[in-house]
Amino acid sequence: MKQNKNTGFTILEILVTLGILSIILMSATTLLTSNIKAVQAVDKNVEHTQNLRIATNQILDRIKKDNAVKVQYEAGVLIINDKPLLDTTIKTTNSNSSQLWLYPNGNTAELRDATGNNQVLAEYIEYITIDDEPNGKPYLNIKIKVAEIEEAVLSIPKTFAFSSEIPDSPDDPNAFWGKYITFSHRLEIQDATINGPDVYVYVANRNGSTLQIHNSTTKIKTARVYVEKHLVIHDAVLGKDDGSSIFYVDGNVTFVNQAKIIGKVYYTGNVNHDKEDDNLHKVDSIDFPEISMPDPKPEAWFAENGFTADPTPRNNMKYSGNDYILLDNVTAGNVCIYTSYTGNAIELRNHATNVSGILYAPYGTVLIRSGATFSGLIVADEIIIENSNTTVNFQSFDTSDLPFQIQD
Repeated sequence: MKQNKNTGFTILEILVTLGILSIILMSATTLLTSNIKAVQAVDKNVEHTQNLRIATNQILDRIKKDNAVKVQYEAGVLIINDKPLLDTTIKTTNSNSSQLWLYPNGNTAELRDATGNNQVLAEYIEYITIDDEPNGKPYLNIKIKVAEIEEAVLSIPKTFAFSSEIPDSPDDPNAFWGKYITFSHRLEIQDATINGPDVYVYVANRNGSTLQIHNSTTKIKTARVYVEKHLVIHDAVLGKDDGSSIFYVDGNVTFVNQAKIIGKVYYTGNVNHDKEDDNLHKVDSIDFPEISMPDPKPEAWFAENGFTADPTPRNNMKYSGNDYILLDNVTAGNVCIYTSYTGNAIELRNHATNVSGILYAPYGTVLIRSGATFSGLIVADEIIIENSNTTVNFQSFDTSDLPFQIQD
């Protein structure tokens, strides 16, 4: 009888196989562990890099939004415009002496915002230092070190102004006379509205000219507002609702109480705004249209175009003279009034008054008040629009009808 062979594994073969499998498993485990550690290291490195970037950007953003014109430091405190911005000493309590400060967290520190609830902005910071740039250069070097990441160095000029790109202003003022709704050396508005979605308000500089805005019911809804000196806003909300308005201010911008601007603001002076606002842009200079208070046309032009010295309000009124003109409870369309009267030169008042046309008082004041409505163009040394929802609307006109000489 033929004997069957044993086809099973020997104990030795089994032991060898298990040994090989153990080696493979140990190698795979080691490799997997190494990969996990490598991924964790990469993640941590990315996190540290992110914290370094955030810390750097926060400091730069605060300097920019504080509209820095003078930068200095004292005992580790970065000072912008004589106000502490960043305290580099690690403290357990916030003294509220600066906007940004370092709070200890284990072996490193957190960059915290001193406003609100001391929000943590960046972590794992080993140090932030401030030093003078060597060789006597007028710069401060702000060094930031985050764990395991090489330090970043911000080189900040001690005296500077941030510049922003400004949309082009019109090169030819004559081409744009048909787009102005008011032109003056001083403009004051209270409880009133100026409407002109595609046109401009212009306040030219003369002895510290200002644009004064009062009351929450006051609105200026125009495409552009040019102010060659200062803009002061009390409570009012200015700008078109879609945020497309642009304000150019060659001076200071002062916000009082709940004042707000919807749109972009370019200014060269200072701003007292204590909130972060991406629409406020500090610039070195602004190129305004080359425009000034225009001179009246020759007397012959007024005579040839039907102007008289009759101050009686009426439709198609064409007046040229030296009278104080009062339009009270009057409806009059297509007027063109030029008066060389100083002081209160032209006055529209009361809700029943509705006038359209051109008002020109280069040496005096145009007052529109007590609910009156005017549509057209106002050119005057001073313009006051006030009380009871008084309204000034833009109405297109033929520039050849203007009673003043436009610049060559």
